[in-house]
Amino acid sequence: MTMHEILIPLSGGAADDPVLAAGAAMAGLYPGVTVTGAFAQPRPAEAVAWSPEGAFGGYSAEIVSALERSASEVLSACQTRLAAWPDIRLEHLSGHPDLILTDRAVLADLVVMDCNAARNVGRLAGVFERLLLVARTPMLVLRRPAETLTGRAVIAWDASPPAARALRAAIPVLAAMEEVLVVQAPDAIPESRAPFAGVEPVLSRLGAAGIKASHVTFTGGSNVCADLKALATDFGADLLVAGAYGHSRLGELVLGGTSRDLLRDKTSPNLLLHH
Repeated sequence: MTMHEILIPLSGGAADDPVLAAGAAMAGLYPGVTVTGAFAQPRPAEAVAWSPEGAFGGYSAEIVSALERSASEVLSACQTRLAAWPDIRLEHLSGHPDLILTDRAVLADLVVMDCNAARNVGRLAGVFERLLLVARTPMLVLRRPAETLTGRAVIAWDASPPAARALRAAIPVLAAMEEVLVVQAPDAIPESRAPFAGVEPVLSRLGAAGIKASHVTFTGGSNVCADLKALATDFGADLLVAGAYGHSRLGELVLGGTSRDLLRDKTSPNLLLHH
């Protein structure tokens, strides 16, 4: 299984640097992959209420002109920043970032974002959850330096559709990892899914991809998420692969409590999620 494109949404500021460093590292780790930095800006004219006559029309034109200058400056800064990363190509998109990046992300195999966006902080805060739940793109949330992408990985396996999609999406990433551990809390798996929840098919699938993995079970207490993070910490994990849970009701995007808990802690391992 190969990965063709990694997409990195850009904020246009210094927060992009660690994500770009990871993108450059991934370009070297995964043969043939294209890494794209996507910078999306609203069209200035769409940000102003126009009035064709009178003084307000003149003010609107001035505001649009100022917004255009600002947009040009931010794009120029983005181009300058990417000059340091020759393995990453820049793609400039015009439109509301939440919407246009969602449409763009469906073409990528993996989207990489920093932990602040995943915690609803910063310019890209409104983008993360939409990419995860609407575009349903695998998301790699970075909390650690690029070199940890070859460290240890933990796969949280409960045989759910999100967990299965996360596993499939993670295989090219896991192939570069030093050690992989599949973990499971059998008592936290619904009875209807129990017959299909064994770790043997997961180990077999990983083995077919040339990935050696071990496994361990643990008792899922009242807070499976906390137990999972503790187990990952004890293992020395640099990456946690898990399914994301949530729904969109009448256009309102909502991540479930488990997914929120996994995203909240800035000190946890890098996190690969799929909805």
